[in-house]
This record gives sequence, C-alpha cells and structure tokens, in this order.
Amino acid sequence: MAQDSVVMEATGPAVEEVLRVMDAMETAWSQKNLPELFRHYWQDAGFVLFTSRGANYGWPDARRMLENYFANLEEITLHLGPRKVRCFGGVATVVYEWRTEGRSQLDGSLLVREGYGTDVFLRQKGEWKLYHNHASVARLAIKGLLDHTW
Repeated sequence: MAQDSVVMEATGPAVEEVLRVMDAMETAWSQKNLPELFRHYWQDAGFVLFTSRGANYGWPDARRMLENYFANLEEITLHLGPRKVRCFGGVATVVYEWRTEGRSQLDGSLLVREGYGTDVFLRQKGEWKLYHNHASVARLAIKGLLDHTW
C-alpha cells in the first residue's frame, strides 16, 4: 500500500506565516490601504473571488470589484474570528468567521455583514499569496459567530 505524500501541518512555522498574512490583510482592509491589501493576493488569471456580489475570475476582474467596493465606503472595519489553518506543503487552507462594519459614502447608512470564509493560499517566491477566497454571508447575530475557538 502506497503512503500518502502529502503531509498536513496544523501548527508550525508555515501556519504562523499564513496567520501573519491574514492579520496584515485584516489591518489593510480596515485602513482601506489597497496597495498593502493587494500585495497579499495572487495577481494572475488563476485568482478566484466568490462573494455575495458574485464570482470574480482572474485578478483584473476581482481587483475592479474590490476597488469599487472600497470606493463606495466612507469607512470599513474587518474583524476575523478564530482561524483554522491547514498547510499542505506550498498550499494552505483557512476557514474562519468574519464581520464587516462600514458606512456608505452614498447615503451614510451603516452596513454590517458577517459570515464564513474559506481561503486558499499558495506559496509564491517564498511568500503566501491568497489564491482563492470564498465568503458566504450569514444572518446577522447568529449565536457564537466570531466567539468560538477551534
């Protein structure tokens, strides 16, 4: 019987690196610092972004959607809940809960969303880059959202 060649890491340096990248992305998102945020994305035709606004295939399409999203906001804050990271060599998966709070530039209304995310990171030239993001919106005030530990 052949042994599996994929070794999964749930702890260790690679997991810590991915968590640091996600922390940097959370901060950049909340500061509307798009150059810093975009630095952590895989910027090619293979990038995939699924949100409540639809599917975005390839970096140019996803970038346009994100730029338009941020352009319509006066302010925005992203809070990531506990994250469960699994690394498989040069691939990392992350599942987590998230919450955003923002204010519309159009009418000043408060925009609150929360939900679940799944990210896939790939190692590119020694750095972890977000390759695929899938965000699902949940009903607001679901008990335990962002409050549990893995």
